[in-house]
This record gives sequence, structure tokens and C-alpha cells, in this order.
Amino acid sequence: MKRLFLVFSILLANLAAFAGPIDDNCSTIYDSIIAGDISKAEDAASKVYAQKSACSATNLADLAIIYHQLVDKSSDAVTRYDYVLKTIDCYNSAVGKDSNAARARFTEKKVDMDAVAKNYNANLSKFQQAVADSMNF
Repeated sequence: MKRLFLVFSILLANLAAFAGPIDDNCSTIYDSIIAGDISKAEDAASKVYAQKSACSATNLADLAIIYHQLVDKSSDAVTRYDYVLKTIDCYNSAVGKDSNAARARFTEKKVDMDAVAKNYNANLSKFQQAVADSMNF
């Protein structure tokens, strides 16, 4: 029983350690976007995205919003398409993990991510064509 308690305590400590840095990174990303430091925002978003499985629905909702914002700020079709795919992926993951928490975050941030995801899904072929056009296919 003591061993089980010890293992459970270690797991909880590890989960708590993950939450802080991810929350901090999401805040850093928002601050970077507001400040216009897009490359810093992209780097931080990439780090959070790499830990996506450890993210809460709220963090995933933040990441979906962040990638949506980066779509508009991306300078080339390939990056834009990548961010569209990541927006959709994070949106689906957030809603799938905890729909209520995700939708509460979207409402709090005043972003209609349901419409955004629907629009991106409906226009994926246009984003793909833009990538092909940029590569002269």
C-alpha cells in the first residue's frame, strides 16, 4: 500500500510539474504575439505543441487560438498550411479532451473557434493549392 501511495505521489508531482511550464509558455506566446515578436511566439508554440499530450483542454484551446493567430501572421503558404493543420488538431484535441473547458476558454478569449475550425476544414484544399502554387507545381 505504501508503495502504491509513493508511485501515485510521484505521478501527481510529475503532472503538476508539467502544468506550470505549459501555462507559462502559453502566456509567453500570447505576450509575444501582442508584442509583435512572431518568431518567439512560433518557438514557444512549437515547444507546447510537442507536449500536446500533456496539455489540459484549456491549454489545447489556447494553443488552437494561438495557431489561428499565427496563420494570419505567417509569411509563406507552407507555414500558413502547417498552422492551419495545427489549429484544427489543437481544436479537435481540446474539444475531445474536455468540451466544456475548451469552449469556456474560447468564450473567455472571445474567439469563435467552432467557426474557425469549420472554415479551415472547408478550405483545406485552398491552403494546399497555395502550397503547391508556391512550389510551382
